Amino acid sequence: MAKKSVDMDTICYTKNFLTKVIVRVNFQSPIADIEQKISKQFKEKLKNNFPILEPVKMMGTELQLAGPDVEPIIKNVEKLEWHFFGLKREKKLTIASEALFIEYYAYESYELLKKDFTETFAEFIK
Repeated sequence: MAKKSVDMDTICYTKNFLTKVIVRVNFQSPIADIEQKISKQFKEKLKNNFPILEPVKMMGTELQLAGPDVEPIIKNVEKLEWHFFGLKREKKLTIASEALFIEYYAYESYELLKKDFTETFAEFIK
């Protein structure tokens, strides 16, 4: 017996069931220059989608393990992350030395997510 196909265009939800959506790219190795500054040109390109900029200092602890007979090295580290927000803070772009990601707190559509991400990433890799 053949299965009925479902026309996805006819499915509509009265309430969006996605409460938070995240798109993330992890860098193969940390990019130390990002912690120092982000170019004015890059910030200008982001203003349409992410007009609010808030640099944030992050504190953490780094643990280095070299082997079973070697004493672990523990040190405190301070990093700078760049947080860009949408006009109503409905979304946040975070750029850190190890990753770039966008969080949507009020997810509207895949098309908007794709546009924000592709435009941001294209500018980032220039």
